[in-house]
Amino acid sequence: MKIGNRAISSAHPPLVIAEIGINHGGDLTVAKNMVRLAALSGCECVKHQTHIVEDEMTDEAKQIFPPNADVYKIGSGEADNLPLIRHIARKGKPVIMSTGMQTIETLQESVQILEDAGIEYALLECTNLYPSPPEIVSLQGVTDLKAAFPNAVVGFSDHSIGPEMALASVALGASILERHYTDTRYRKGPDIINSMDPAELRFLIDRSREIHTALMNPKQRTGPEEDVYRFARASVVADADLAAGHVITESDIWARRPGSGEIAGFEFDKVVGKTLKVAVRRNQQLMWSDFEN
Repeated sequence: MKIGNRAISSAHPPLVIAEIGINHGGDLTVAKNMVRLAALSGCECVKHQTHIVEDEMTDEAKQIFPPNADVYKIGSGEADNLPLIRHIARKGKPVIMSTGMQTIETLQESVQILEDAGIEYALLECTNLYPSPPEIVSLQGVTDLKAAFPNAVVGFSDHSIGPEMALASVALGASILERHYTDTRYRKGPDIINSMDPAELRFLIDRSREIHTALMNPKQRTGPEEDVYRFARASVVADADLAAGHVITESDIWARRPGSGEIAGFEFDKVVGKTLKVAVRRNQQLMWSDFEN
């Protein structure tokens, strides 16, 4: 999926959403400063919550759709509200839907509505306790959502204390990380206890990108490791002076550093039983040409 020009998938670094929510305490100056500090921390996206529509808007204003809304966020309590989801899906905008109050079964029809509408969507695993102790956080929920809804972008909305759960979810394939955020944890408010400050936000962004980078690397030897590889790996060597014509037994050879020899340590058993056609000395790295065919 895309939010604006930002592509979101397992092929891209996770999108970190700093949820300011109500941490500003209704102070617009504080809210603006929180956004400023989040941007300075490298954050791409912040989340506000708007409440008490009747006190904030006229009927005319309610008909005006904000031109810069690229995406709808549906809380997990509304994730099975089928009429609401149908209404949102008709807007044609991407949808991010939290799933903490739902099961795989109760999400099925909601997800089908989004897929039938042909819109991009993401599902976020979350736990609805503030803060959430590890005893009830479900990292397995990330993999369960990926398995049940293969077309979805999957993410993790984190209400735990500290960055560990969110970072762990990246290794499981989470492409969106959402955490509560504040300019300082010395503020008062119901969400402050499980909120990150700007330094922790920067930490989460940087470390999640590093984990994503490492997650993309296959298991293979890399160029920068080559010198270490040649030294640290073992080669098969003679463990005694051996004469030509000698039939190799297991006690005649050993595997020793460096790994620059022709016969690697994992080929040790292939040497046993072969006949030497040349004499070799103890600790000499053996070559296949030392043996009769």
